[in-house]
Amino acid sequence: MNNTVAAQTATQIIAKIKSKDFKDRLNAYDDMLNLFSTLPDGNAPEFARLSPAFEKYLLVDIQPANKEKALQVLMVFLDRAGCLHVPQALPAPFITDLTTCIIENCLSGRDSTKLKAIDCLLMLVEVIGPDTILPCICAAAQHKTPKIATYSIFTLKEVVRQATACTNEGVGDDHSINIE
Repeated sequence: MNNTVAAQTATQIIAKIKSKDFKDRLNAYDDMLNLFSTLPDGNAPEFARLSPAFEKYLLVDIQPANKEKALQVLMVFLDRAGCLHVPQALPAPFITDLTTCIIENCLSGRDSTKLKAIDCLLMLVEVIGPDTILPCICAAAQHKTPKIATYSIFTLKEVVRQATACTNEGVGDDHSINIE
């Protein structure tokens, strides 16, 4: 996909995302997923251009099907966007706002939405690093909505589980300590 076509597609996506019709928004999310999947370069300007749409439009969509598709798009974005892998490429407030938006809007919905939201949060911890993401999750563990607090704690448990799984790779099954 050449740069001109990608820029035109991004402009069309932005227009559809702002639509009041939920089907138009869902189609825009599909288009966005396709765009992110087919861009040959992770540093393409479309990643940075469309990144604000997550917290402003996609993750706050009231339609559950749209929200799930938005989380699917976010996973591809997190996986492919080169701007996330360069320190200071995206401002820290954007990452914090995105994390808070995922927690506030996606951890209290359908079970499938919660699982995708947790996967996105885990991917953020992996890609961005725990220093920015974990304080947001810890703050949400004291949220006034019980579902959000519960799933924030579950997400913290998953972060710890994945971190210990990474540190235990290569360690044999024998975890005994020999003291002589």
